[in-house]
Amino acid sequence: MKNIIQNASKKTRKNLVIGASAVAAVGIALGIGFAFANPVAAPATAVAETTASAQIEDEGTLEVEDVKGLLDTLEYGGSTIAVDGETSVVAKDGHTWVTQKVTEADPAKEVATCAKGSAALSAAIGTKTVEDEDPTGVTWVVEGPDGNVDIALTQPPEASADGSLSDALGESDGYTMNDECLDAAKKEAPEAEATKGTPPTLPDGSDVKVDEAAPEPEQTAKQEDSKSDTPTTSGSKGDSSDSSSSKDSSSGNNSGSTSGSKPTEGSSSASSGGNGSSGSSSSSAPSAPAKQKTWVDEVGHWEQKQTGQNWVPEQYREYTLYTCAGCGFSTESEDAIGEHQIKACKDYRNGTHSEATNYYAMPKFEQIGGGYYEPVYENVWVVDSPGHWE
Repeated sequence: MKNIIQNASKKTRKNLVIGASAVAAVGIALGIGFAFANPVAAPATAVAETTASAQIEDEGTLEVEDVKGLLDTLEYGGSTIAVDGETSVVAKDGHTWVTQKVTEADPAKEVATCAKGSAALSAAIGTKTVEDEDPTGVTWVVEGPDGNVDIALTQPPEASADGSLSDALGESDGYTMNDECLDAAKKEAPEAEATKGTPPTLPDGSDVKVDEAAPEPEQTAKQEDSKSDTPTTSGSKGDSSDSSSSKDSSSGNNSGSTSGSKPTEGSSSASSGGNGSSGSSSSSAPSAPAKQKTWVDEVGHWEQKQTGQNWVPEQYREYTLYTCAGCGFSTESEDAIGEHQIKACKDYRNGTHSEATNYYAMPKFEQIGGGYYEPVYENVWVVDSPGHWE
C-alpha cells in the first residue's frame, strides 16, 4: 500500500484515499473489523481494490513521453500516418503542442500529416488527462527545411480520426499555411484557405506565423512559466538548487554573481588561487533572427514564334494575245501586231508568209500569285527562370 501511494500521481493518491475510505465504510456495515491504527493490517480485499483503482487512474493519465509515443501509431481514416523528420512534444494546461521539422519540402505531405495527424492524436488522447490536466486540444506545427513554419493547425479535444483532408481541415479550430501548402491542399480540398478559424498559438499565447521561424514550444512554455518569477542571486544554498531552467552553476569567487545575467567580457571563467577551483557564469546566446523569404521575379525573353497560318488567295490577270497566222509571232500589243502585219505584207511579196494580213486575237486568264498558306508570327514570352521564394 505504501509503495502504491508513493508511485501514484496526485490524482491517483486522491483516489486511493477515497477508495480506502469507501472500502472501510462497507466493512463496518458488514460488521467486519478493520485495524485502522495499523494500515498494514488491512484486509487483502482492501489492498486489491485500491491497487485496481490506481491502475485504472494510471491508464487515464498521459505524460509528455506517452503522448510522443502515440505519434508512432497514429491512424486517420484507417491509414497509418507516417510522421517524418524530428518531432517534439510540449503539454501545458491540458493542451498538447507537436512540432515537426521536415528535412525535405513536400507541401502535400506536410498538409496531410499536420491536419490528419493532429486529428488522430486528439482522438487517441480522448478523455485522458495530459500531465494531470483535462485535454483541451492539439496544435501541430510543421517547419520546413529552411526552419520557417509551413503550416500550423489546432484540433479540438476528442477530434474525429475518420474522414478526408477536407474533414480534417474543416473540423479544426483553425489553421494557417503558406502559399505552397495552400496550392497542395486545394488539389484535395478546394475549399481550403490560407488562414481559417482561430489562429493557432504557441504555449506563451503568441500566434504562429507562416514563413517565419517559430520558437521551440519548449522555450515558449518555459518563458510563460517564468514570467511570474523574480530575478534571484545565485551563490546561496537555496538558489543553487532552483536553477534547472538556466542550468548555470557558480562556485568559488563567482558565488555572488546574478543568475541568468548577460556575461561581461572576460567573466566567462575565473580561477581562484591556491586550490585551483574555477567558476563560470553563462547565459544562452540570443538566437539569430529568422531569415525572411524574398520573392525573386522570373527571368525570360521575348521570341518571335509561329502561332498559326493564313491562306493567301490566288491572283490572276486578264489580257489579249495577238498571234500572226503566218509566222506565229505573238504579242499583247495591238500596235505591235499591226506593225508586224505591215512587215508581213512585204514578206508575203517576198514569199516568206503564206498569208499577208491574217492574225488572230485570243483572251487570256493567267495566275500571277497567291494560292498558298503563309505563316503568322507573334512575340511570345519565354521563361528562362521561374519566379520563386528564397
